[in-house]
Amino acid sequence: MGAALKRAGIDDFAIYERADDVGGTWRDNTYPGVGVDIPTFAYQFSYELKPDWSRVFARGAEVKQYVDDYVTKYEIRPHIEFASDVTERTWDEDEQRWRLELNGGEREVTARFVVSAIGAFVDPKPVEIEGLEGFTGKVIHSARWDHSYSLAGKRVAIIGTGASAVQIIPTIAPEVERLDVHQRTPIWVSPKFDPPIPDFVKGLFARIPLAQRASFRLADAITEFFLINIVVHYDRVPFVVRAVERSNKRFIAQQVRDPELREKLTPDYDFGCKRPSVSNVYLKTFNRGNVELITDPVQRITATGVVAAGVEREVDVLVLATGFYLASAPENYRRRPVHGRDGFDLAQHYEDHRLKAYESISMPGLPTTS
Repeated sequence: MGAALKRAGIDDFAIYERADDVGGTWRDNTYPGVGVDIPTFAYQFSYELKPDWSRVFARGAEVKQYVDDYVTKYEIRPHIEFASDVTERTWDEDEQRWRLELNGGEREVTARFVVSAIGAFVDPKPVEIEGLEGFTGKVIHSARWDHSYSLAGKRVAIIGTGASAVQIIPTIAPEVERLDVHQRTPIWVSPKFDPPIPDFVKGLFARIPLAQRASFRLADAITEFFLINIVVHYDRVPFVVRAVERSNKRFIAQQVRDPELREKLTPDYDFGCKRPSVSNVYLKTFNRGNVELITDPVQRITATGVVAAGVEREVDVLVLATGFYLASAPENYRRRPVHGRDGFDLAQHYEDHRLKAYESISMPGLPTTS
């Protein structure tokens, strides 16, 4: 948005960032194995194509560097105010302006227009498991990874089997003494075409931008078709969804030796009902002797371990991969309220209504200036 404003000749804008650096997801998530789960060629701005991506599915640090380079190239950083948490937004009908409270009332600014660019996944969900506060070992959240702490030789329990866990589990399994994976719901996992990109392809993209644009458009079209028609609107193309499910079940059968384990790792819901993932190594990790899949619900955490089905398993480390609040979760706007025209409250709106917006950017009750 900042780059688009500058292209339009508009320099009177500020970007408020609550953290101390740019990057969002790729700043906060640095856990072992982190990377994109859609093809890298589609994971970039159409007007700022990078010719030398290292892999088909780039790792997190490389995406973070892409963001850093973008901010520098388009001279966005001077417009960013870091450590500026927008804790409340209120529409002033008399002044026809938005009033923004920063850092809990430390400062107030006004604006004619406000763009919410908080991302799809906002804050880690709190983990509400009895006894967690009393655990005496190490607790690590996937979005707050402590790289100063070594997992080598440790007994580790990971709670959650979403997209982050799919990347973490196979990465840490070889170095830990034991890895307990606590799964509430299995995830659909598809094979991942992820070779390194050869130097001659990078050179071709650098010399012939048209070839790079063609690869971007193809990857973007395939990704959009998959995400929109098979994941978001999976009920529109049931025959395609069934074909994907059959393919994934064959993939599970190839990856996991034990029939009982295969059954536990196979979702019983339609592909698309929950965010799927891609990995060539996640499923086969459960063949390892030091990895155990636990499907009984976690009952409580003790000072030294995790209790499920009445059995305590002692661990040194708890890894929490329990997900995030979505941008539309009412909880986000209870903690950072948005008050629009005539008493409109965004938290209550999201509590009472399904998602909807005009042209995907504007909502009734949240006005721009007249």
